Amino acid sequence: MPKLDENQLKSLSVFANLNHVIVKQNVELLEAIVGFETKNKYIALDEVGRQLFSIAEESSCCFRQLCSSGRAYTMHVHDVNMGEVMIIQSPMRPCKGPLCFACCDLCSHQNHVFCCQKEIGYIKEELTFVWYNFVVYKSDDMPAYTIKAPLCRWDCCCCEDVFQIYEYQGNVPIGKISKTFSGLAKEVFTDADLFGVQFPREIHVRDKALLFAAIFLIELMFYENNKTDPRKAMS
Repeated sequence: MPKLDENQLKSLSVFANLNHVIVKQNVELLEAIVGFETKNKYIALDEVGRQLFSIAEESSCCFRQLCSSGRAYTMHVHDVNMGEVMIIQSPMRPCKGPLCFACCDLCSHQNHVFCCQKEIGYIKEELTFVWYNFVVYKSDDMPAYTIKAPLCRWDCCCCEDVFQIYEYQGNVPIGKISKTFSGLAKEVFTDADLFGVQFPREIHVRDKALLFAAIFLIELMFYENNKTDPRKAMS
């Protein structure tokens, strides 16, 4: 795979001085009222609330209704001037549900991240005997980070769900992805979520972009199916 030079990573320079990014999903009225799965839209903010990016999903309407979290999608990430920052792509999965043949590339959840039309890395669900793990790979297929899901999740309460980030084969967390309570009305009637990712300030902007992209894999995999039907959410 061709190696990217620093000039091709200029669009990622906004990550340079960041160690915390917040991602907020926009509330869709149609989805809230009738449970019709619309294209997801998000905004990304820095730790003081300044907007960094807008993120818009491109996907098939049919696949959104029938396949939900297993659908193929492309997330277009733009800066505040609508310049393209990166693209996040996830292939179609032939089976649904976490850990559904995750040892098979065709069935595992994956996000591939592109900058200037070149892949800078990808995030892949890995099969474990305990729980859900994700491995973040650089463009040379070398593993860089492991993201471990919590054993227990609290989908509809005031608690955080924390996905710890480790250096690959490391034992000490260096960051986290957290799903935070975003208000009872939004939680009950839509699948609007509020996420945050924290990482060391000194790591490469490419690595920060990959960890940022992992949010959307986690959101679709763990939370997309929970509340699209308001009746299920209230049961």
